[in-house]
Amino acid sequence: MTQATGTGGTDAVFNFIMLGVGSAPADNAAGDLSQGTGQITSVIVLAIIFAISILVNGTAIVVLLTGRATRKTLSQGLLKSGSTC
Repeated sequence: MTQATGTGGTDAVFNFIMLGVGSAPADNAAGDLSQGTGQITSVIVLAIIFAISILVNGTAIVVLLTGRATRKTLSQGLLKSGSTC
């Protein structure tokens, strides 16, 4: 499997940023849930961060697959037109 040029670093950096951003709310949410203090705010923040991360990564996967299909279609078109010339 090949990786599109220029996308490997961006998605890795995004995932590391989300890991850093999500660690504090995750720690607070775990503490709130284990103590039963009823602080739902940190749980909501953690859920939002998790949902955004899934959304961005899902979008990236769809875009990469669409780009691959487009590249294959264009390459096949070039090969067909190149053989008739």
